[in-house]
Amino acid sequence: TRLTRAGLPVRLILRDAARLATYQAGGGCVTLVEGDVAQAYPIEAQTAAHNEPIERLLVACKAYDAEQAVAQVATRLAANAEVILLQNGLGSQDAVA
Repeated sequence: TRLTRAGLPVRLILRDAARLATYQAGGGCVTLVEGDVAQAYPIEAQTAAHNEPIERLLVACKAYDAEQAVAQVATRLAANAEVILLQNGLGSQDAVA
């Protein structure tokens, strides 16, 4: 949400069409709770099948899902794309590299 608040373009890439439909049916927003204040931020979402090029990719998933997550969008990555992996496990960096 910090990137969205800064006015930078952000897209969520969801695992499949069913999850995308659920996200959109729920209003297509990510809610940030800070203290007692909840703020909803509308963030465009898509599936890996979308064709928009990716220049910066932040992968937030379980470590064992990272390789497949990156593989699903590999053809969309720009030649100089930056990829950041955020996982709760080890080994995904080597698998993705």
